[in-house]
Amino acid sequence: AHGLDPNDPADRNGTGLSPEGWSNLERFLDHLAGAQVPTPFESWVTAAGLTGADAAFGADPNHDGVANGQAFVFGANSPLEDAIALRPTASMQGGAFVFEFRRRAASGVLTSVESGPSLSAWSPAQDGADGVSIAVSRDFFGPQIDKVTVSLATATRPDSTFVRLRAWLP
Repeated sequence: AHGLDPNDPADRNGTGLSPEGWSNLERFLDHLAGAQVPTPFESWVTAAGLTGADAAFGADPNHDGVANGQAFVFGANSPLEDAIALRPTASMQGGAFVFEFRRRAASGVLTSVESGPSLSAWSPAQDGADGVSIAVSRDFFGPQIDKVTVSLATATRPDSTFVRLRAWLP
């Protein structure tokens, strides 16, 4: 009924989740109820008791230097947890600049590693293009917390190359 198929994993509750972490059934029920189902990020900040400006994606209510959105992506248990140790790491390994970060799976948050010759010119890293290799180790840091490794060959980059992780809500 209504295009839902109980044999399709994407239509079952708790499996085949959308990028926002919802099943097709949950999306359908949300539509019927006319209610707004909170995103995984919204549920996470609400569970910590944050409201208003302190609950924003870019806010840093615990003043640890890691915004709520970043702490969420990196797999912090709470936006009030000190997330400094969860930040990305960078190193040089065999002719490549290696950037590693933690990424919460099915978070509904989009991420992109970007590089550029200056702080005003950024290009997204794409696996297999321009000396870029991207590998994802699923559940590396625990359930639903993946390790993403982005290697950028230094031979294909200018002497001064900047790298950043961008995270945003769609």
